[in-house]
Amino acid sequence: MLQTARWMIRPIAFVESCRRRFGDTFSARFSGSQRPLVMVSDPAAIRDLYSERENQLLPGRTFALLPVVGSRSILLQEGAEHLQRRRLMLPRFHGERLRAYEELVAEIAERELDRCPLDQPFVLHRHMQRVTLEVILDAVFGVSDAERLERLRRLLPRLLNATSSTGYQLRMPARRALHAGPGTELRPLTDPA
Repeated sequence: MLQTARWMIRPIAFVESCRRRFGDTFSARFSGSQRPLVMVSDPAAIRDLYSERENQLLPGRTFALLPVVGSRSILLQEGAEHLQRRRLMLPRFHGERLRAYEELVAEIAERELDRCPLDQPFVLHRHMQRVTLEVILDAVFGVSDAERLERLRRLLPRLLNATSSTGYQLRMPARRALHAGPGTELRPLTDPA
């Protein structure tokens, strides 16, 4: 129960303190799970785990991301298919192309700053999240269709809020350990009618 509480309150601090105390590989048992979750933080060990085919390990990120990105996402691909998809994406994230995004980011940030109230306190997080979302939709996703853009503007913040909630974070380690369906507590994202 104590490990679960520490994981929920400050997950990074929890993992870092365990790593300092127990080393680069340790296990933690979370409430509701029958088996411990093994955590590995040494980059060489992680590379060895996933590069050696006899381990037959699926990417750990599959559990959490599959319901969000789908099974064909570059985030979940490995080997030749991953490299092929990565090569298609790389030109958008190199040199001059990245410098071209400076103007886009400045324009989006300026628009959002205009929405901020003057002479009164306000929550900055919501505005910064909108800037980030707009940059991702344009520069990363390349969405240009106006209808699709509006739908994503409505649904992506809901997805972020749902997956960052304390309840969701508490259930995920137990679901992974129990091999329950990934993300089964998430409902399909649909527009509110």
